[in-house]
Amino acid sequence: MPQNRNSASRLYAFLSSLPGHQENTQILSAWADALDIKESETSRQARLVSERLAALSRELDHIREGMKSANFSPHLYTKALAAFDAAFSPMYLSNTWSHVRQQLKPEHMLALQFCGEILQDEEDEIQQADLDEISTLLSELESLSANSDQIPERLRRLIDNQIAQIRAAVASYKIAGAKVLREAVRSSYGELVEAKDIITEHKNSPEISKLAEVWRKVNAVADAALKIDGVVQLGQKAWLFIESVIKGAV
Repeated sequence: MPQNRNSASRLYAFLSSLPGHQENTQILSAWADALDIKESETSRQARLVSERLAALSRELDHIREGMKSANFSPHLYTKALAAFDAAFSPMYLSNTWSHVRQQLKPEHMLALQFCGEILQDEEDEIQQADLDEISTLLSELESLSANSDQIPERLRRLIDNQIAQIRAAVASYKIAGAKVLREAVRSSYGELVEAKDIITEHKNSPEISKLAEVWRKVNAVADAALKIDGVVQLGQKAWLFIESVIKGAV
């Protein structure tokens, strides 16, 4: 059990739990399995895998920034992080899993574990029950939106986009941690502001009430998990703004 929860410790836990694959397994299908991507159509599967690999690469950038700020000698970790960059590159999706396995050497994993002990503790673990509750609320919202004949198509598209944002955040949690939920809250700003008129018009509808319930749960879960003050404060401001828009108060 890692002492701290941060980009390095999450990445170490994820890579340590990768299922075993035959050397000749295609990288695309292996990553799809590891990242729990159910899409079977090849081009869409490749796009989704590439998006998740990009998220993994962003975590490597966070590790580099954190270790640089901690003033640790780069030679202790740069070789390992470069190897992981190669493992996560979408350029090799058509290659075999042996390419990835070559990058996950014990010494690279040890360096990653070392980084996890050095970097600050960012968050508490989100319980699976909370993630499941968010998923359940999203399914309820999706059903309401799909079966309603009382809301205009513009509002239905808005709700569908919001559902997609939150689902993507939940799916990325084990890679990017609780901050990805905060980022989902902040990234929803623009769309909700632009749709303020139609949200206000339908603010008493079951769909808008359920949307507010979903965001309230997402915010509460992220708020309980995160420990970094700046992220918490920015996220809370974002949530208050979202709540005021949904309620038609601004």
